[in-house]
Amino acid sequence: MAFQIYLQLLSEGKVRLFQSHSPHYSHGGQRRDFIYVDDVLKVFYFAWKKPIEKGIYNLGTGTSHSFLDLALCVARALKLPLEVEFIPMPLSLQKTYQYYTCASLKKLRKAGYRSPFLPLEEGVKRYVKKLQEGREKYFKT
Repeated sequence: MAFQIYLQLLSEGKVRLFQSHSPHYSHGGQRRDFIYVDDVLKVFYFAWKKPIEKGIYNLGTGTSHSFLDLALCVARALKLPLEVEFIPMPLSLQKTYQYYTCASLKKLRKAGYRSPFLPLEEGVKRYVKKLQEGREKYFKT
């Protein structure tokens, strides 16, 4: 999602987010547990080295943020103003859309993984920096 927001800000100067169809969430207030890819790789490496008990593990930061929070972090990293257009959610998604996700880290912590996860703003900042470096390297104008 951070990549889509990045592309929209650069190409259109605004971000499109779904309107909410839940009275419990404002437009753009739908929440996810966003995790930086390097943190995912650190958990994989830990699980490979240890090894941990086989099973299904939730993987996230244990903290939920809104899509609006994510868009604001990307805009800040790009040093651009944030303009948001809220678009209707497709009817096919409205009945099954998850408005809130947040990983429980209980099983992962019980397995011995103790490393902290990057906060959303820092992870987005690093990600946008990498995108910008790649853009400058591969798409010189």
